[in-house]
Amino acid sequence: MEQELAIGEVTQRLRAYAAGDRKVEERLIEDVYPVLRMAARRLLAREPGAALVPTELANEAYLRIFRGAEIAWRDSTHFRAIAALTVRRILAGMGRERLRQKRGGGALTVSLQDFDGALEASPLADTCDVLAIEQALRALAEVDASAARIVELRFFGGLSMDEVALCCDLSSATTGRRWRFARAWLRRNLEMAAP
Repeated sequence: MEQELAIGEVTQRLRAYAAGDRKVEERLIEDVYPVLRMAARRLLAREPGAALVPTELANEAYLRIFRGAEIAWRDSTHFRAIAALTVRRILAGMGRERLRQKRGGGALTVSLQDFDGALEASPLADTCDVLAIEQALRALAEVDASAARIVELRFFGGLSMDEVALCCDLSSATTGRRWRFARAWLRRNLEMAAP
């Protein structure tokens, strides 16, 4: 069962932390760390023998989010959106580093099972190179930035369609249409990129 953040209390703690109140940090860690671990676990679930474990990814995401630039938190959904972007950047950076070290081999892969069936009809394996996903998302953003953001929030952040609609300030119907477009676009793009 997915851990949900209690919107009011967590939002208050996020805002207090952003305002400089470090007394809330311990409670804030208890609130948000399970969300980060769950996202990390979901993305790394099908990575056999991965050098990275969910706890490490969650730790790195936490440090980047809360030790970086101050963020004007709107609510817990905003936190999950920032967490999705942070996890995406960490995985892409790690994938680039592994490729740089091995000159093309050993790319970091993540499970596509949690991609809400986005590639269910694809001949691709259950895992996909995280760099291929990153490149595909960048290309999608050039075509439809809103669709790329929806994918980021769903795939890396694990947000529901309703949460994505709220976060992107779109109607549920528009979010659904853009999600379907993005899934089809990514399926085609990743299949063409597959060896």
